[in-house]
Amino acid sequence: ANSVWSFAKLDVPNEQLFSALMQRADFTLYDVTYSHHESISAQTQDQDLSWCQVYLGYCFCCTRCPSTIATLSRRLASDFQKISTKDWKD
Repeated sequence: ANSVWSFAKLDVPNEQLFSALMQRADFTLYDVTYSHHESISAQTQDQDLSWCQVYLGYCFCCTRCPSTIATLSRRLASDFQKISTKDWKD
């Protein structure tokens, strides 16, 4: 997640790079389980920060790397659309 945000902030419009980073972010956002030694609130804060960083990268890709958007998983693309439209249902 941090890499997506970093390259977006550095204004690096490399579609292959962002496609690979978004695939990794998809795994990180949905499939990574957090270690047991973290408190629930720390896990939630980490997840929220990750979502924020990846969403900012998504916004960058919408304008600077549009073909990257087509490579997003259906679930990630749907969630980004919900965030963009502030659709908090489901």
